[in-house]
Amino acid sequence: MTVHTQVYHHENAGQGHWWAPGQPSYPGTPQEVPISIRSTNYTINRDGALASVAWELGGHHLEGGVWYEDNHHSVQRNFYWISGPINDDTYLSDPNRRLFY
Repeated sequence: MTVHTQVYHHENAGQGHWWAPGQPSYPGTPQEVPISIRSTNYTINRDGALASVAWELGGHHLEGGVWYEDNHHSVQRNFYWISGPINDDTYLSDPNRRLFY
């Protein structure tokens, strides 16, 4: 008989960018341009455990196991107005518009 157990923790945060045509920057003002930057921000924090038991019975291999995970995550969609060239290779903050949280 073989017994296997494993516990784990995974934590991460990130942001993906997309240039959003049709989502104007500074809408309704003289500075309006027909594009903005959209970001999807995420966080994840999860803990879990795995356990299994295996048996060799003659010419047969039997194995069973369980998995438990506690997962907390969030996602938000934001827009940032632009007025000219911008370096989007950074983590953007203080959005001009939040679509959902």
